[in-house]
Amino acid sequence: MSLGKTARYCPRCELIIVRQKDLEEELCIFFDQYSPDLIGNDYFVLGTLPLKAWKEGLRGVKYDLEQIVEHVSDFKKHLELKMERGGWRYEKASR
Repeated sequence: MSLGKTARYCPRCELIIVRQKDLEEELCIFFDQYSPDLIGNDYFVLGTLPLKAWKEGLRGVKYDLEQIVEHVSDFKKHLELKMERGGWRYEKASR
């Protein structure tokens, strides 16, 4: 599925940041209507689509998986970020 999810982006780190809870909430809303038996199963986020390709899907343009993969910018890796008390912190540079 192509989900129109917006997310935070850190240009310094080149990271797209999405809270797992927020993503799973949107997935639950969708699958509750169309395929409730899929709720709670594992899933894989492949990457991002250009806005043009995503909007074409909204207009009813049908792509097969091979065509979608041509448009997807896949993620290079998956990171888990944790926020500690006091906010996000970078390691101090040694002098």
